[in-house]
Amino acid sequence: MQYREKPQVTEPHKQNYLDGIERLIESRQKQAEATRAAYTKEIFNDAPRYREDLKAMLGWPLVGHTTDALPRVTTEKLTQEKTHTDFRM
Repeated sequence: MQYREKPQVTEPHKQNYLDGIERLIESRQKQAEATRAAYTKEIFNDAPRYREDLKAMLGWPLVGHTTDALPRVTTEKLTQEKTHTDFRM
């Protein structure tokens, strides 16, 4: 591979990626806390129903996942080599 970038050139892209992951985690944590608070009110009075609800709640991203919800990805062509092309995603 002949293409090289200085580390500081890629830093903003890496930080943007990390910030996005942290926002996703924070959002999911808030949703989970609200869901748990609602479920714990009557959890011992109807255990079978709550077991099924828990299975559905734990399913993301395995249950209810659609590709329509995926974020739009932008690409930037960095270089064209003999054997490959490098892109920044």
